[in-house]
Amino acid sequence: MKEHQSRREFCIKSFKASAGAAAFFAMNCTANSNETESVSSVAQAQTPVGDYVSHAVSGNHINFTLEGGAKVRVELCKTDLARIRMAPAGQEFIANEPYIIAKYEWPDVGGTVTDEGAYIKIATSEMVIRAVKSPFKLDFYEEDNTSIITTQSNGDRMSWNGSAKSVSFDLDAAGVEEHLYGCGMQFAYFDLRGQNIANWQAFGRNNNQTGENEIVNPHYWSTAGYGILLHNMYRSVFDFGKANPSRIKLDLTEGELDFYFFRGPSIKKIMGSYCELTGIADLPPKKALGMHYRGLGFDTNPNKDTWRIWSAADYESVADEFRARGYACDYMSTEPGWALNRGGLTYKPSVFPDPEGWTSLGSAGRRSNISGVFAGGVGRVTGRSQQVRGPEA
Repeated sequence: MKEHQSRREFCIKSFKASAGAAAFFAMNCTANSNETESVSSVAQAQTPVGDYVSHAVSGNHINFTLEGGAKVRVELCKTDLARIRMAPAGQEFIANEPYIIAKYEWPDVGGTVTDEGAYIKIATSEMVIRAVKSPFKLDFYEEDNTSIITTQSNGDRMSWNGSAKSVSFDLDAAGVEEHLYGCGMQFAYFDLRGQNIANWQAFGRNNNQTGENEIVNPHYWSTAGYGILLHNMYRSVFDFGKANPSRIKLDLTEGELDFYFFRGPSIKKIMGSYCELTGIADLPPKKALGMHYRGLGFDTNPNKDTWRIWSAADYESVADEFRARGYACDYMSTEPGWALNRGGLTYKPSVFPDPEGWTSLGSAGRRSNISGVFAGGVGRVTGRSQQVRGPEA
């Protein structure tokens, strides 16, 4: 038990040393921000999966047939990573998408599956998943099959109502207070415990207190030593104990209930598996690791809490000032506002009257990039950075 406790303490220490890892959280979910309540209300009247009927093992897949016709599949991707999928009665698992997950094929992990009476034991060298027969739910244990990592809630463990789906986990299941982090970029909260986060893109504000994200990623990790990635790009809401202080609940409006479970306990280990699953970021050039300066200032009227978009002249003036004072500045970065409209790719003449001159800053040994909201696909994708460099860069 001491070893188990030390792993929890190590996880908390890992977080304090690795807060910057949140920068990895980036996925393409987009949105209108006003439907948080509608997602939760749809999920309240859902039907949980039925009790265990049978199971079949095929390679890394363990397929469960349940009363009422629902199916659950547990796939062992690695000894510390599992994919969980639920198909309601009369439905099949949907085809894999090619956009978010970079790796679907995994070698045999050498797991074992045994019937322990009250539950089916799925074991690897690093963790145990108990598929409890009645009510059917999945509980996650350390490899000793005694120390709890997290458990699904009895009441609304995995359920559905039409296109809506949900899954719930017990908060503090391991007997240690959990703190939760992730879910992309929003301006109100760091520790998500007690919060309700909408995984649907909304234009953020510093005073945003409603939980919407500006850059969305339905992934979180817990100081209890695990992480969850919801593999679903529809609108969803993660409630981290706000509606029910004893539960973490993931509500989906559409699509498949499909999530990955990462066993840590350290954030470094969780993020390593996350990157292996979703793809390793390319190593940027050395110049990209230098100082970046973003230009966006308050309105000149001190009584107005409004933003003023910098013009090309503003950027050039600041760049000259950096150089005159001998400060290194590798990139000048604009905010959305350089374009005629959000989603557009045309420079706004009032602030950038000479786009070609602006984009040739690189000829003077400077580099710039533009940040914007670009139209595409089923909605808008934010946070993309397009390099606008001169010949020298």
